[in-house]
Amino acid sequence: MKTEENLVFLCFKGYLNEDENKEVNNLLNKKINWEYLFKISAINKVFDNVFKCLENEIPEENKKKFRDLEKIIVKFNKKHMLAFETVLPSILKYNNIILLKGISFAYTLYKKKRTKPIGDIDLFIDRPVYSTYAGIFLDHCGVPYDVKSKWPYLEYHHNLNLYQGMNFANMDLNEFWKNAKKININNYSVGILKPEDNLIYLSYRYLTKRFGQLYRFVNLYNLINNNNINWHLLIKNAKKYRLNSSLWINLYLLNKIYNIVPNSVIKSIQPNKIKRVLTFWLIKEDLFFYNPLKIGKLSRIKNRLMIKILLLNRYNFYKMPFSELLIILLGLYKKIFKFKKIGYIVTYLEFRLLSLIKRSKFNFKEMIEYMHGKN
Repeated sequence: MKTEENLVFLCFKGYLNEDENKEVNNLLNKKINWEYLFKISAINKVFDNVFKCLENEIPEENKKKFRDLEKIIVKFNKKHMLAFETVLPSILKYNNIILLKGISFAYTLYKKKRTKPIGDIDLFIDRPVYSTYAGIFLDHCGVPYDVKSKWPYLEYHHNLNLYQGMNFANMDLNEFWKNAKKININNYSVGILKPEDNLIYLSYRYLTKRFGQLYRFVNLYNLINNNNINWHLLIKNAKKYRLNSSLWINLYLLNKIYNIVPNSVIKSIQPNKIKRVLTFWLIKEDLFFYNPLKIGKLSRIKNRLMIKILLLNRYNFYKMPFSELLIILLGLYKKIFKFKKIGYIVTYLEFRLLSLIKRSKFNFKEMIEYMHGKN
């Protein structure tokens, strides 16, 4: 890694131990490209922790960028939450909801810290509200607050087990609803996932996102650090839901940064040796440190292979029809060639197969909209 990347990697978690502090001081003796350091801190959504760690060392002109970004994020989050609270009564007329991911953390872990960016407003609902191809292929449906601006989005999730149209996981969603805790927002009661359920769900999602930005590890750390995790229950449910491999890789990497999870827990959920060897071979630095400018097609292919290896287990392989397995293989290449002719051919085949599986009418226009991210 570059010097700037090393600094961000050391500082993003929010604190430094004695050895890390010495390493940071040594790195600061080198020539630092503060513009690049700011850029990758922002991309990874950890600029607040990095700024807190390096504030005394950052040149004044670059400090302004960090402070300006903080103001933008705080303002954006406030707008997001206000919009959500405005439409909340209408949503609750038709669905019970559980808050997911960023919006959940905004009302729980980060209540007083508005610098943690909120993306879409992710809501887990108790019944599907649509029947489009994107809904079949994805686990959510996006609906804008403002039809004109088409942003920000409410994302209604109906099946948390889905990935690329397939139920790779077997999470008991009824149990998620049953175990959900209640919080109060403007005198309205909404749910949040039980910490153990949330860890399993987030690990599944973070793996399918190829981990991406570093903020995801901060979220996992804070979720564990602020709750009394029942490790026995977590292990039991991860195996029950066929997600022990995805939980393992998340907690394994998390321990490389924070060392917060008991080693016995990681060992008890690790996959077989072949999967572990293949995973470590496929893991790239860009999984641990997200810089989209550096990720090439080969890395994307390797990352997707890693995801398939960790998610596809014996149950999936024997239970899935051949047509669904073919979709998985096609999906491996779809996004790599997204806007090239081969991308259209592959996606066309996917949607044709989905038509046969779901026995629903094929819609070419919807396929094009899906490929361009309109669904």
